[in-house]
Order: sequence, then C-alpha cells, then structure tokens
Amino acid sequence: MEIKKVNGPMRANFVSKTLTKVRVAGLLPSDQVEALFARLNATINQGNLDGSIPFQLDDIVDNLPVLKSPANQEIIVDRTIKSLQASNTGNRSTHLTKALMEYVQNVGDSSAEGKRIETLLSTLNFRREELNFVERVFPKYAAARCEEISTRVHLQVKNGDRLLSDDIAQALKGRVRGVDWVSSSSPKAITLVIERVRNDEKTIPERSETITYSQTEVDLLSAALLMPRNASYIYEVVSGGAEIEYGFVVTAMQDGKQIFDEVIRGKVSGQHRRCQNSRIQNVFGGVSSAGFIANDDMKGRCSSSSQVTIDQLRKDVFSEVIQGVLKVPPIKATHEFNDDSPKTAGA
Repeated sequence: MEIKKVNGPMRANFVSKTLTKVRVAGLLPSDQVEALFARLNATINQGNLDGSIPFQLDDIVDNLPVLKSPANQEIIVDRTIKSLQASNTGNRSTHLTKALMEYVQNVGDSSAEGKRIETLLSTLNFRREELNFVERVFPKYAAARCEEISTRVHLQVKNGDRLLSDDIAQALKGRVRGVDWVSSSSPKAITLVIERVRNDEKTIPERSETITYSQTEVDLLSAALLMPRNASYIYEVVSGGAEIEYGFVVTAMQDGKQIFDEVIRGKVSGQHRRCQNSRIQNVFGGVSSAGFIANDDMKGRCSSSSQVTIDQLRKDVFSEVIQGVLKVPPIKATHEFNDDSPKTAGA
C-alpha cells in the first residue's frame, strides 16, 4: 500500500477504506495495520496543513477522523471560505456553499464561528441558486442578496398574439439568468418592450429530382451481386425548405427613462432533404426495390438528410431576440453574474 501516493481527498478516502477492509478481514497483523493507519493519518494531516492535499468542506472525510481535529477543521473552513471568495465567474459548484452552510448549522449560527462566517458573507460572491442554502441559516442576508443580484423586468410583447407572447416569455425565462419576470410594472422594475414589426414566413414547396446510375456507376460488388446485367439504379431526392424574414424593436425603460433601443432584423432559413424509392430497373422495364446504397455519390446526397420546420426557425428567431435583450445593460450585468454555464477560454 503506497501511502506516499496519497495526493488528494479521493485517494485518501480510498486508502483509508482499503485499510479498514484489511483490518476487518485480518489480512495483516493488527500492529502492522495500525502502523499503516498512523502513516496515512500523518500524511493527511501534513497535506492539509501545508495545502498539498487541499481539503475543503465539500470533500467526503467521514473515513478520515484525523481531519476532525479543531486545527484541521479551522484550516478546512478557511480554505473553503477563500475558495468562495476567489470564485465569482460561475465556474464553481453549489456544493461548496451547501457544505459551508451545513457547517454553520452544526456549530450554530450564534456561535463565535457562526458569527465570524456571517461577517464574511458579503465577500463570498453567492449566486442566485446558492441562496437556497444560505437562506436556511441566514434568511435576512439571503433576501438582501437576492434583491442585490436580481433585476425585476416587466415584459410587454407588441404586435403579436398570445402564443407569440408566451413563446418569447418562455424563451427568455429559460435563457436569461437572474431576472425576476414580474407581471406588472413598478418603480423598481425595468419595462422591456419587444415589438414585432416584420414577420414574413415562407415554406419552399418540395421538389423531386430523379437520380439514375448505370450499372457501371454502382459499387462493383453490389452491382455484381444485386443487379441484373445492364440494369439501372434509380431513386428520388426530395428537397424543400422554409425561411423567416423577421424584425423586432427591443426597448427598455427604467425610472421613466429609455435606457435601451435596438432594431433586431434578419432572415433565418433552412432546407430539408430526403431520399426515397430506391429501385433497380432492368433493361426490359421490370422494377424491384433496392435495399442498398449505390455508391459514394448517393451517400453524399442521402447521408445528410435533414428536416427543417417553421417551428424550428421560429426558435432561431427567438434566439436572436434574446441576444438583443441580453444587451440591455442591467439585464446583461445580472445575467453574466448569475450565469453558471461553462466558460471557454477568452470568453
């Protein structure tokens, strides 16, 4: 058992569980097992002290009793706090906040340690979804923090029916983070108006093209085994499409003043294609079904078969509208703070 290779919480837990199984099974003399446990505990203790094994409160340490000592607990708590203080980009797990709040519940929010952590709450960069855990221990702070990092927005959709209003509202709620969508205007709320000024939807009628290959154009093995001499391979490629030319005006009002105004316009389109009715026709006119792909040309025409609908294109339009809404300064700031999607380099 190479205890010296213990370099992280998971490895430490694995080695501890393995030693426990060895002890229970009596595979080694008890004094030897205890000596191994002593070495493991020393490694874990030193690793926590010097940071080479950076334990935090969300690590599973039930099998590592050495970490229950006051000195080690203090280091783990402080490391957890520093981790939260250093992380404000959305690339952190809510488990860390949950673990810290559970620790406060265990020691008591009125204890000296609980009060110390309470004084640091404003430095921990809590996001909206983390406040569920904070609220259980510090409800007043959680309410104030929610108010701080949220933006109230009253949405109005003009020149559209109820379905359009509902679809845009659902799209915004699913994609824009940290916003409270309120049903009526108020002095503290932003009034966001999305006005549709153009909506030209077109469905391109389907057309069919017949493709014919002579036997010499079909893959050699398939032609020899599956086609009569001098027969032809025939099929149809059916294609069509749809497009939407759209235009929206997005405006935002706050405290009686217009803070944003932008026209969002463009065209989205797509084509669909499918291959059907592949068949073999012999020189005498007889026809039979073809159950194979004729050649690489057919693969290229048929392997990328797709289906595009007006409903799909409408979702693309909504995505463009959302990008416009995310330019509204208060909404943009709130969304970026609360966004927990993975960040890419340079983003």
